[in-house]
Amino acid sequence: MNENRLEIINCSGGYESGMVFHNLSLGFSPGETVTILGPSGCGKSTLLKTAAGLLPPVSGTVNLDGLPLRKADRRVGLILQNYGLFPWMTVIENVSLGLRIQGAYKSRESSEASSIAVLNIIGDLGLAGLENKYPGELSGGQQQRVAIGRTLVMRPEVLLMDEPFSALDAITREKLQELLLQLLEGRRMITLLVTHSVEEAVFIGRRVILMGRDSRSVIIGEFDNPAAGSSDYRGDPGYFSLCRDVRAELKVIDG
Repeated sequence: MNENRLEIINCSGGYESGMVFHNLSLGFSPGETVTILGPSGCGKSTLLKTAAGLLPPVSGTVNLDGLPLRKADRRVGLILQNYGLFPWMTVIENVSLGLRIQGAYKSRESSEASSIAVLNIIGDLGLAGLENKYPGELSGGQQQRVAIGRTLVMRPEVLLMDEPFSALDAITREKLQELLLQLLEGRRMITLLVTHSVEEAVFIGRRVILMGRDSRSVIIGEFDNPAAGSSDYRGDPGYFSLCRDVRAELKVIDG
């Protein structure tokens, strides 16, 4: 059965300037958190855009719930490194933007439900009291929380994240990694996170996928990581061991 899964089937993708990856096949199940790691230029972000439906594959198919993924499919949420917040909108306006575009505030009943959902996610993200602040008044970590909230309040089936924490300082980055995993508990979303950080990939990903780079991008390694995400995992010997294994594999990839 392919229902409730995201499947990338024999996909080749790229741009007019050239192909980036060829004949990739990957499958992801509900509730699965996967990180994708590899050297710059190996096709990680291109693969994510293809999985989001933003970049049609040159060949092959991307299926969600057993059917080809539609362009700008509302079941897919995408969070980027640059936050993408509107500077003239407050926190609550930015978080509720997607719901408003979908028409969730047209009726009184749906408006009340949407308002509650927005306030709940703002509270879950530790942003209570900042509802009327503008992005320019927030720290980088707070801005990224707003971007996460804007996506999660839409209740997507698939959450795609492209280097979401790379611009943050180390302490803020670790706090947001932990917050993300707390928010994902019980949501049954497929989560794919692209990163250049070995430590981040191992801490977050229950499955860590390595992409390589030669004449064409390929999947060259995959690690199961069932202990990922536990609050004390960063101090576990297994965490350090897997980080070493992943880093060693990456050195082989980069030559």
